[in-house]
Amino acid sequence: MKLILIGLFVYAGGLMAQNRVYDISIPGLDGKPINLANYQGKKILIAAISTANLQSGQLRFLDSLQVSNPSAVIIAVPASDYKQANDSVTLDGIKKNSSLQLVVAAADGVKKGNGAKQNRLIQWLTSVSANTHFDLDVTTDNQLYVISESGILFAVLEKGAPASLINQLLKQDDVKQ
Repeated sequence: MKLILIGLFVYAGGLMAQNRVYDISIPGLDGKPINLANYQGKKILIAAISTANLQSGQLRFLDSLQVSNPSAVIIAVPASDYKQANDSVTLDGIKKNSSLQLVVAAADGVKKGNGAKQNRLIQWLTSVSANTHFDLDVTTDNQLYVISESGILFAVLEKGAPASLINQLLKQDDVKQ
């Protein structure tokens, strides 16, 4: 009986390791992988945003958050769920904007309805079986997710969250399991 319990513990431990945010890598807008293991020990804010918001100042807002919170990492995931007629022009413009401090992922599906085509990081953020805290679909563009230095998803914010609240979350002490 002890061997079975040990085997189950080892197997369960293996499953848990697969659910760490730091095991995820997603494509960047520049084609290079964004490996979240590189950000272990830092607060991470992920924004699922539409390309329309990229043009309307949302990208500048997120970049200003990155500049004012250099110990954190801001990752924008352009949501193909909110397609605009000029997506490729907007994304090409972002690629050429080398002054941005934040990280921009390749455009991808963010809603659960995309199934296997949902962005892998967004899958982790929207599934309680992966992140162990929240089981919420992306309901609007500019939805924000905050991950602690310990890799714990501890906040999900809807569109329109005040900058003061976001900055407070990015500056608070590490949230641990």
